Amino acid sequence: FDQINLLMVFCVQSTVERMAAPTAAHAVVVGGAGALGKTLVSRLIAAGLTTTSVDLFKNAEASRSVELDVKGDWTDVGARVTQELK
Repeated sequence: FDQINLLMVFCVQSTVERMAAPTAAHAVVVGGAGALGKTLVSRLIAAGLTTTSVDLFKNAEASRSVELDVKGDWTDVGARVTQELK
């Protein structure tokens, strides 16, 4: 790994440790289908959390996956994601 990748791995590990507190049961990962997002989803699942990935593509490993529609009206995206998370 180069220094940037090591820093990213450290940040992911640090985030997982903070989010895996007993009160945290679910995590929403924006960008959960990208390289860093997939790593974060995997680590959160390993820490016992359920996950929702919000991205342009589906993350099959996540407990739930919300795919954003880039062809639609972006003003409705926030409302749709909020509805999907309920």
